[in-house]
Amino acid sequence: MDDGCFSATEKLVLHFGPRKGYVIHYQELQYYVKLGMVVDEVTEILSFNQTNWLALYIAKNTKLRQNAKNAFEKDFFKLMNNLVYGKTMENIRKYQDVKIMAMNNERDEKKFFNKVRKPSFKYGRQLGDTLVRVKILAVINLLMPQYYNIRHYDYNTCRNVAI
Repeated sequence: MDDGCFSATEKLVLHFGPRKGYVIHYQELQYYVKLGMVVDEVTEILSFNQTNWLALYIAKNTKLRQNAKNAFEKDFFKLMNNLVYGKTMENIRKYQDVKIMAMNNERDEKKFFNKVRKPSFKYGRQLGDTLVRVKILAVINLLMPQYYNIRHYDYNTCRNVAI
């Protein structure tokens, strides 16, 4: 049914069985222990420095938004905060490179076959009589701080739930 477009991936499943090799922040662990979770074993402890590295930027944009003279400025400073937050939450491993190519003449066919010959070519699907969808493995540059989104989500989950 999926025409080979989707690959089998490991899924996260909710269960009450033991967790082995589970990495968790100490505040989140304390939260779960307060809820009644029993910790059998701790295999490793990770330490790191934490800072409010976005606090000044967010505060500045919030103040500028409050002092805005028109709707454009209000929206602009709100979107600037949302942009920074959204970029830190972005999962660049899910990027895809998909091209829609016309197949009207020999030149178009030659371009298509050049894409097919590349080692990064994943698959091609025909869309009607003259169009082809080509998926190529995307080049991923791990330049964003991916650690931020995990910790931020876990922290807010614990903070927003009353015990």
